Amino acid sequence: MAVRNFWVEASIDGRESKVAGGPRAKTDGMTTTIYQRDNGEIVTAFKIVSRVNSKGKLLSEVHDSNNKLVLTFTTER
Repeated sequence: MAVRNFWVEASIDGRESKVAGGPRAKTDGMTTTIYQRDNGEIVTAFKIVSRVNSKGKLLSEVHDSNNKLVLTFTTER
């Protein structure tokens, strides 16, 4: 698996290949949003924000449907 600072890989029913990718530059980040239906409406279930923080560490944050921060994961580059 080719992994940059951040990498997302998704297996989706009905697709032959995985959806995968990540930012090209070591200073770049990414945002991944998971949408879900709720009584026919489209709502955000979760949002994952991955970025390099001010100290140069890698930070990923998971936000819930109300944009409340529910999980933080920090690592060294």
